[in-house]
Amino acid sequence: MDQKTADRLRKKQDRLLKLVAGRYPDHYQISESYAGSPKISELRQFIFPEWESVIDAVIADFEHGKNPRARRRNPGIDVSGPIEEIAKAAAGNWKKFGDFGWHGAPDDADRYMIYNIRTRDSSLLEESNADYIERVMKKVRGVELQRHSHWAVGWTEALIVPVYDKKGKITAAFKKLVEIMQTKAEYQVLDEDDYSNREYDATLENIVEVGKEYVRADAPKNWPGLVYSYLSENDDSQIESRDDQGGYPENESVIAALHMLRLLDEDTEEELKDELPALPEPEAPGQMRMFNPRRCHA
Repeated sequence: MDQKTADRLRKKQDRLLKLVAGRYPDHYQISESYAGSPKISELRQFIFPEWESVIDAVIADFEHGKNPRARRRNPGIDVSGPIEEIAKAAAGNWKKFGDFGWHGAPDDADRYMIYNIRTRDSSLLEESNADYIERVMKKVRGVELQRHSHWAVGWTEALIVPVYDKKGKITAAFKKLVEIMQTKAEYQVLDEDDYSNREYDATLENIVEVGKEYVRADAPKNWPGLVYSYLSENDDSQIESRDDQGGYPENESVIAALHMLRLLDEDTEEELKDELPALPEPEAPGQMRMFNPRRCHA
């Protein structure tokens, strides 16, 4: 790699960093002390030959309003037409995947479809749908699950589905997958209960992450569920899912909830005593405290 190539790569990488930080400001920020992309000696160690074309492709995705993390998930296949037309478009679809080589592909790979169902960075909905698809399709003969490496998202898991059998007839496996794809195209969520449970569980995990340094040591194990129920009744915006990763309530809201539930640790109570709301009067003997009728377990 000569100096001119290295300088060009550095400029493109810095440009990509700014695009990423601009698109996802809550997750990525460029430090004021950032000195720019690596020097030429470091670039030689880590950059593979196709790196520049990969950077160019991702920059183009950003500039055209596309999600670069969706590259090579599943290039669009229209599932609204006759099954014969759908099959023709699906067979050998993996050849259209960017930056992909199918290692260990069968000799007759052209009659197969690769249907990506999840990545390392999948959202809650993607994970829920992937589990549903896997549960249904593993009951169908001839379907295989494979994991492939991916430069942007670490790896993808995909179903290897025969579109045609060796006699050229459309397989039952492909017909079943098309049914699922058609349902997903219309409803998005394949299993409402599973998706709702994932959102709830993720929100509890986020409540633990926020509240673990403020909660009393002797708090009951289900304290995250109690905080969830309190917020559900008093400020449900705090438990709305963000970026399809569950609700992530603010510190102040979790502290207030713990305080009202009498689960806030003494040091925080003392430190914030002038800012916290007044506690309600103690409940009369035998009186039950009412919560939102959702599950309240950690």
